[in-house]
Amino acid sequence: MGRFIKPAGMRRVGDKLVPEVDAKIGIPDLRAMMIDGRAVMRVGGLILGAAADVAGKYVAPAGLTTDPAAATNLRGAAGSSVKGDQGNPAWTPMLAIESDGAGRFLKVTDWGGGVGEKPGIGYVGAAGITTKSNAPNLNAAKKFGIFSAVSLASGIATISFGTLFADLAAPPSIGFWAVPATAVGGVKCTLVAGTLTKTGAQIKVEAPGLLTQILATLAGATVFVLASEQ
Repeated sequence: MGRFIKPAGMRRVGDKLVPEVDAKIGIPDLRAMMIDGRAVMRVGGLILGAAADVAGKYVAPAGLTTDPAAATNLRGAAGSSVKGDQGNPAWTPMLAIESDGAGRFLKVTDWGGGVGEKPGIGYVGAAGITTKSNAPNLNAAKKFGIFSAVSLASGIATISFGTLFADLAAPPSIGFWAVPATAVGGVKCTLVAGTLTKTGAQIKVEAPGLLTQILATLAGATVFVLASEQ
């Protein structure tokens, strides 16, 4: 029988070969156990290396501890097993799409199936039930039109939208400009305060005087208004 040659870096422990280790390191003998319903890891001692004060200690988040209650629970935190009281049946909204001219709005017409005080009805908005004026228009196609009128001696042109926007919840958004009857520079158009409604608006036209350059009302200018549903 030939002579046994021990491989480099290995040592014999009983009938087994194990890696050589620094005497200061050691290999812990870890054992999982249940304590008060918690699964913890206990150090039984060192398999290799110098004796150290580790036997009987438990593995904790910050190292070793002698307190099993402070050891890491391998099972994780247990959830509550207490069942709460049965709540009341929830209310279910009854929905309908309401037409308003070209607008389409999602409306809660009633509630069913619940117990207790019934919620209010209204239109579905970004933050809950709201009024139609604050609800989003589900119809992307919106009404618009271009209208015109000539300014009078007062410089004011009265624009009529007819009935195009009459059935909407709010007046349209408008943009406007003017084309004078004769060449002048620096034409200024302003919306007369309080005149914008769902059926029309008044636009005042002014232009600087030829000699004074002071703004004065301009008659005979054609005012154009682009109006669109908000």
